[in-house]
Amino acid sequence: MKFQLQLLATLSPLVFAQSESDSSSGVSGSLSSGYSSEYSTSDEESATVWVSDQSPLETGEVYEWSANWNPDIQIHQSCNRTQYVQLMSAWEETKELSEHARDHTSRFGNQSYIYRKYFGDAATAEVIGWFDNIVHQDKTTVLFRCDNPDGNCANEGWAGHWRGSNGSDETVICDLSYQTRRSLKQLCSLGYDVSTGQNAVFWSADFLHRLWHTDTVGQSSVDHYADTYDECLELANESPEEAVRNSASLRLYALEVYAYDITLPGQGCSGDSDDEDEPLIGSEDSEDNTQSTSTSEEQSVTEAVSEGASSSATSDIAESTTSEEEDEHDHSHTETDSETNAEATASATSSETASLRCHTHEGGETHCV
Repeated sequence: MKFQLQLLATLSPLVFAQSESDSSSGVSGSLSSGYSSEYSTSDEESATVWVSDQSPLETGEVYEWSANWNPDIQIHQSCNRTQYVQLMSAWEETKELSEHARDHTSRFGNQSYIYRKYFGDAATAEVIGWFDNIVHQDKTTVLFRCDNPDGNCANEGWAGHWRGSNGSDETVICDLSYQTRRSLKQLCSLGYDVSTGQNAVFWSADFLHRLWHTDTVGQSSVDHYADTYDECLELANESPEEAVRNSASLRLYALEVYAYDITLPGQGCSGDSDDEDEPLIGSEDSEDNTQSTSTSEEQSVTEAVSEGASSSATSDIAESTTSEEEDEHDHSHTETDSETNAEATASATSSETASLRCHTHEGGETHCV
């Protein structure tokens, strides 16, 4: 078999070795990096073989895109063995919580009632991305430490803090965390529900909060646009583009879908009475429900028209009387509800504020979780 090699004059000589075993079937050989060779076979077929410019012969190593990729957090040497074990367990649960929030969103998209509840009509890509970032973003510089270098753990009620300008990828975990945090396995137990409980009581939700503060994971995009449950629901309606990067919205969503899908399948523990009659998926289930509702409404209208036609001669006085009574009732009922809701909200807010743990961010901003 005859080989024709065409090489540029400026390139080093090409060493080409042909084995006897392949002489009858084609071409074999080894090409130096960066060379292009053209060869032809007896059947007059030709091809060009390109070899990467980075050769072990030239650089001493082969490029590997995933080399030194570390998706896990780093634990500082100041943490003792028991602290290390607890922090790593918390990290594993954080990944588990994040993976499920990501997968629930990928599975149901914005057809999920829970998704729409926290993010409105926003596209799902950013939410999926933030949770995937928790799991897969390189965290070589993301450090959790136990030595209280800034002295903030001495402040009453501080369970930890982001170091800010002292270390934008560093988080300090104070002793209070080890005394008060719960495992994800305890979700929906001990009276906890998503709408009224402190999400930071769980290691995993607390870690989400702390990781999104770091430059590497939060990327100066995840922020505090709303903090309480009610504020997050309001944000979803008024500003979904902010809701998808609101730290509290993301944390509450992660806990609620985990509770609904994993902890208590099909039930969860939102604690919000408005959720009781809502189907999870707004496609087939919602469509069936809508059709059923429409049919019921049509029947009601038909019955009302029939009744109205049969009693039209005597209806004017009755309608006038009923209308006045309904207007008075609606006004009184609404006013009473408003007063009651205002009192309940004030009471709940006062109680919640008293039980929150607060700390100060860089720049003096006080934040309670």
